[in-house]
Amino acid sequence: MPLPYVIAPAGVTPASAHVPSNVVSAARPPAILADNIDPATGDFFSLLIPIHPVDAAIQEQFRLRRGSGAAVQEDGQAFHEIRKNTEFAATEIQHEAQRVMKPFVDRGDALVVQITVDTDEAPDMGAVLVRYVNLRSGQPQTVPPST
Repeated sequence: MPLPYVIAPAGVTPASAHVPSNVVSAARPPAILADNIDPATGDFFSLLIPIHPVDAAIQEQFRLRRGSGAAVQEDGQAFHEIRKNTEFAATEIQHEAQRVMKPFVDRGDALVVQITVDTDEAPDMGAVLVRYVNLRSGQPQTVPPST
C-alpha cells in the first residue's frame, strides 16, 4: 500500500513546525467532479453544476473521433470508418458502441442497458443511443445526453 502524502501550504520548509492537518491517500482520494461539457458543441453546460467523472469520461469517448490526433490513437469512437449505406451498418454501429463502452463495463463503472441504432432516416447516416447505469453513482444515463 502506498504511503499517504501530505500537501503542505506554500512556504513551508522541512525545518518548520508544520503539522499536517489533512492527509491525502490513494485509498481515499479527494472528491473532484468533472466539468459539465456539452458533447455536441464542446461548450460548458454549467460552470456551477458538475458531472460525475464516469459520465464525463463516457461522453468524451463518444465525442472524440478515434485517430484524430497523435494522443488519441486508441481513445474515442470510430463511427466515421463505418460505411453507413450497407446492410451491416446497424450491426457495425452497435458493435462500435459496445467497444467504446467495454472499458467502463470491464472496470465496473457502467452497466449497458440498451443500445439503439437508427439507420432508416437516410441511407448514408446512422444514429446511436446508449442507455447505461453509472454504477458509481447509481444513476441511469444516456449517450448522447437527452435534453
